[in-house]
Amino acid sequence: MGFIEFLKSLFDGQGEYIIRIAIAAFCGSFIGLERSRRQKEAGLRTHIIVSLGAALIMVISKYGFFDVVPIPSVQVDASRVAANIITGISFLGAGVIFLKGSSIRGLTTSAGLWTTAACGMAIGAGMYAVGIFTTVLVVCLQYFLHKYNLSSETIAATEIRIVTYDKPGIVEQIKAYFAENKVEIEEFGIQRKSDGTLIYDTVVKHLKPDELNHITTILNEIPEVMEIGCNQ
Repeated sequence: MGFIEFLKSLFDGQGEYIIRIAIAAFCGSFIGLERSRRQKEAGLRTHIIVSLGAALIMVISKYGFFDVVPIPSVQVDASRVAANIITGISFLGAGVIFLKGSSIRGLTTSAGLWTTAACGMAIGAGMYAVGIFTTVLVVCLQYFLHKYNLSSETIAATEIRIVTYDKPGIVEQIKAYFAENKVEIEEFGIQRKSDGTLIYDTVVKHLKPDELNHITTILNEIPEVMEIGCNQ
């Protein structure tokens, strides 16, 4: 048997399964790209792996036990393996939820992972239209709810990181700027580096884009400020 014939025999009857897994990976990347652009904990790679993994498990659950079905003493429950995907993804999703000050972060990302797994399961089961439609719907919801600040998670807080030279009184000066502009600080942390720089991480009440631009412009006027990063 030549190599080509060997490959044909190896993939005989499984080509559609491979296509399903590939489509699931694409759908997962579509959702993950939106999360990755917002610098979320679970981004592009995580969503791709979750989606294609769920599709693979779904394919195994539906078609992986045909060789034992003819045995009279063996009974196969095709839904058992698939049902455990949800349990496993629930543990993974819980890992991206955390508390910052009075705000809970990561709920949307966790829910997105759970739904991404469901999309992969749908495609793995051969329900292409359902899986693709759900993928597009999830991405649209994530985008528009974030853009128009309708999600409770996006309006909860804004994270600001300020990198400055470590000069006496610089932290008090930054806090004074926030107070003057009526920005409510929920939480802050300070890291002093050996190279003489200081990293000031703060979580404040959510700022609208124009408010955030205003406060970053003001902070940039401080001579010691080297860099400002924001995450909404």
